[in-house]
Amino acid sequence: MTARLGEPVKSQGGSWRKRRRAEEQRRRFLKLLVTVGGVSAIASVAPWTEFLLSTIIRPPAVTQGSQRIRLPDARIATIDNVSPDTSATFVYPRSGDPIADAEPLRMFQLIRLPKERGGGVDDASAFRAYSNVCVHLWCPWSYARRPNGKSALLCPCHGSKYRPADGLAVAGPASLQTPPNNVLPRLCLEVDDAGTVWVLPPVWTVNRNGVIGFGRYIGGGTRSGEDCERSTDPVSSAGRSRWRR
Repeated sequence: MTARLGEPVKSQGGSWRKRRRAEEQRRRFLKLLVTVGGVSAIASVAPWTEFLLSTIIRPPAVTQGSQRIRLPDARIATIDNVSPDTSATFVYPRSGDPIADAEPLRMFQLIRLPKERGGGVDDASAFRAYSNVCVHLWCPWSYARRPNGKSALLCPCHGSKYRPADGLAVAGPASLQTPPNNVLPRLCLEVDDAGTVWVLPPVWTVNRNGVIGFGRYIGGGTRSGEDCERSTDPVSSAGRSRWRR
């Protein structure tokens, strides 16, 4: 009788222990989900976070001053060696450290506009320089040549399309984002008397050169962005032209 009375107790104890183990497993699983979710969230913004920390909180390792543009073939960009309706990737700010200079957030595209869009003149107004990071989900975009001056900046990941003239998204998911998250950050340029193309020191705010991976305001947006042609940055070296774009 005692044994029979003890059997249900044993069964209940075993069931309780099973429920307790199951509950502990569920708690461990939920903790794992929270941990993985947190890591994934941090990882998704890590490049932008690193950029913000390096440029706003920590002093930059490289001074972001005026700099000549070094083309992929190691030549310095000039009005003579960059043809209309072409583009080339370059690094800014260039440090000389191959690891640092390979960071995606330092990659820009130098564009000489098609002749139909003003690229035939020999001054800075013929050029544009945009961050090579799409403001949608940070994929690198490319310059797509089209006849009759209809070339565009295309992101292969999700189909965003930007205008070469001002970097405004005109198609794809980036065009559906609200200002300033629909325009590529840019660098202001000038051309000196020798025809060399220079980058002017940027101001990384949405009302000036923009924020890499996020965007910038342009005239006609909800706020008036500081366009390069209206820049009041002083010419940093004598002898450079006043043409800026």
